Amino acid sequence: MSFKFTLLLLKKGELWQPSTQDTPVADTIPSSGTAATGSGDTTPACMASSPARAVTIAEGSSNAGEASPTSCRLTSSSPLPTFSPRIEHHLKSATESRIWRELISESANFYVCKYPELGSPGEYQMIGRKMFSAFPSIAREGDKEWSFFTKCLSQRIRHIRWAEKKKTQPPKRQSDNPRLSSAKAPRVGHVHLLQKDVSSLTADDYENHLAEVRREWSKGNTKNKNHLMLLLSETFACNQQWIKSLPDSKMEPILQKIPCYQDGSLVIHDFLKIIGESSLDSILNKMEIFLTVVESLIGTSTKEPERIIPVIRHVEKATAFDKGKGVKSKSVITIKEDISDDEVEEVLKTGDRDPPHLLVLKKGGTIAGTFVVGDTVSIMCHSTSDKSITSAMLTLIAVYYVFDLDYPKIYSQLLGTLQSHVVGGIPFDGKKSAKFRSFSNVLDKKLLITSRLKRTM
Repeated sequence: MSFKFTLLLLKKGELWQPSTQDTPVADTIPSSGTAATGSGDTTPACMASSPARAVTIAEGSSNAGEASPTSCRLTSSSPLPTFSPRIEHHLKSATESRIWRELISESANFYVCKYPELGSPGEYQMIGRKMFSAFPSIAREGDKEWSFFTKCLSQRIRHIRWAEKKKTQPPKRQSDNPRLSSAKAPRVGHVHLLQKDVSSLTADDYENHLAEVRREWSKGNTKNKNHLMLLLSETFACNQQWIKSLPDSKMEPILQKIPCYQDGSLVIHDFLKIIGESSLDSILNKMEIFLTVVESLIGTSTKEPERIIPVIRHVEKATAFDKGKGVKSKSVITIKEDISDDEVEEVLKTGDRDPPHLLVLKKGGTIAGTFVVGDTVSIMCHSTSDKSITSAMLTLIAVYYVFDLDYPKIYSQLLGTLQSHVVGGIPFDGKKSAKFRSFSNVLDKKLLITSRLKRTM
């Protein structure tokens, strides 16, 4: 007697049921003519045809962790996401900047679920082109009107994939070597929002608040600064969300929309919210220690209001990139002397996207004015009671934080040093010169000793 056995492989969760058909098994296999499309494309059709369906595939059941998105091929005829009513309303109303992050999040979740293999530049171009055609309001400066959108989308998709990969990977065994086991700092250029970036303002409330900011600012010398600070506090989260949607290096659109930022003290107001401080006292104390330590390295010191100038010059030289082809580093402070009142407006002029730097105007050897200038605009730093260039330098730092600007290479080593050793919080994680690393090691040791001495005094 002989026996025949059939091995049947089932996926997890599948149950075998005996066939009730009389048709032979061979007849149930689709022919090659029905398995492929007329163009020879054998990619299976997608099961999910909308964001809701795509989410259902990945998350809609108790076995969501075991399910995987249906593999689809993105083509020029592939559908766009079906956005939530709120997102679609802002896209059609050209107020998309208010919901930019949500727009990118909804788009990324849709494409990750429906097109898990998405990744080529050509595919992102197809998405951007189609998105711009449907919603022209997403246009931003760049190679293409949709370049900024696709850049944000690809970054968000990479983050989602990284998070998913991290969830599925087994935890790494801790190394006995503390240098190897310590967590790496977040990869940020210079800014980390410590405040919760959430606002209770409606879109209409936000626009009304900004209109009130502009009305109050237009009063000139009679403006109520406390009222402006209150308005900035109420619009802070919305302002930051909008600013982060702008192309890098752009200051002019921000001052057009929020003109009170032309007053450096109001930029400082929002800077303190970003770094989680209630006043400048902590930063001023760290700046004092920083100045003292660098002056000890220089061997000389200068009195206020120009005390910080030789310190900045020394740090710039001590951390500069090695000289080579092109300008590697440049001083962040420019000093102009004996400028007549008629010439001031011309001196304040800068080019489009010029990175912000500090401009000091002097008359007869005394400081007449300090300004942060860049991208065709200027911000006044000093008040009548404080013309210290140290205070002006803090305003420059605040502009980079509040306006969410990347450090330009020519100023990056100096600004990175101030970020790490004066502002604190997130350490500078940009490209560092060999001199920067060497100088930072020396500075760290000196700052530690000086801080301990001050605490014992």
